[in-house]
Amino acid sequence: MRNYDKFQLWLRDLIYRICDYLIYILVFSIFIAIIMTLFALPDQLHALLDFSSESLIGFLQYAINMLIAVEMIHVVCKPSLDSVVEVLIIAVTREVIINHFSTLETLIAILSLAVLFLIRKFLFIKQIDKEEA
Repeated sequence: MRNYDKFQLWLRDLIYRICDYLIYILVFSIFIAIIMTLFALPDQLHALLDFSSESLIGFLQYAINMLIAVEMIHVVCKPSLDSVVEVLIIAVTREVIINHFSTLETLIAILSLAVLFLIRKFLFIKQIDKEEA
C-alpha cells in the first residue's frame, strides 16, 4: 500500500470517528432538551382542565412532539428499518391529527400512511434488519 492510500484511510477513519462523536453530542443535547421540556408537563395537564378543544389540541401537539423526539433519539442510537418507519408513521399521523388539512392533503396523508403500513407489513423482514445491526 502506498503512503497516500494509508493516509487516505486514516483520514477517512478520523472523520468517521469525529462524526460519531458529533452525533452523540447532538443526541445528548436533544435528550437534555426533552428532559427540560418535561418540566412543562404539569402546565400542559393543567390546561386540559379548561375542557376546550384548543387545550386538547395543545396537549396532543406537546405529547406527540415529545414522542417524535424520543423516537428520533432511538433511531439515531440504534438505527433499524422498523424504528425509521415508526417515526415516519408517528410524524405523518401527527400532521393529520394536529393540522386541519384540505381534503386533498388529507387523502395524500392517508395514502402515505397506508404505504408506510404496507412497507412495514410486507416489505420488512426483521431477521435481515437484525443481522445488519
